[in-house]
Amino acid sequence: MKRDVTEGIRSRFDMDVVSERSVEAAVQRGRVRLFGKDHDVADLVTMAQRQLGRGAELEHILFVGGGTVALAAHIRDWFVNQAVAEHPAFANARGMLKYLRYVCDASNAA
Repeated sequence: MKRDVTEGIRSRFDMDVVSERSVEAAVQRGRVRLFGKDHDVADLVTMAQRQLGRGAELEHILFVGGGTVALAAHIRDWFVNQAVAEHPAFANARGMLKYLRYVCDASNAA
């Protein structure tokens, strides 16, 4: 979702790069401050959310990452089958570590 919001902001305001902080503000408040002015981008956020659909075809929807912590109040009831990872801010790092161990174990076995 954040990637879609980022691309929408980049396109709308003809920008090469959009900061993570600006994207977080856009997702949380539907507004972003650029060029010294506040801009309403709620439509971009809504469109990105719609692309997620209802998640009916997915077994589980697991929220991870620091954005989960920042957006907890906003994502509370998005999906019937959603869950928030334990310590979500570190979930991506734990997953990468598990993957690295898996890859290293596989290469050592070969």
